[in-house]
Amino acid sequence: RFRARQLLEVEKKRKQACADLMSKAEELTVMRSSFTVKFFQSFNMGYQNYSQGEWQVARRLLTETKGLLPFEDGPSNALLAYMQGYDFEAPTTWSGVRDSP
Repeated sequence: RFRARQLLEVEKKRKQACADLMSKAEELTVMRSSFTVKFFQSFNMGYQNYSQGEWQVARRLLTETKGLLPFEDGPSNALLAYMQGYDFEAPTTWSGVRDSP
């Protein structure tokens, strides 16, 4: 038990160091400056609905993300295009993920 807690603490510190590095790296800060909290919230909710097979809701949320950035969002577009191929209805065999094209 003690060893498991030690390992969890090491992993937690490693993740925190990574997060600290990402928040301080100027290039990353500039790169992410167009991505608002609203975008991340909408995209994350859209992706969760996509993976759960709620494609009508995912469609609405991922379509919303398209107006939140000053450029085309590739991941949102890719998910929307894939779902459109199924008329925005998840296949009955949907497991939450798809094979890469």
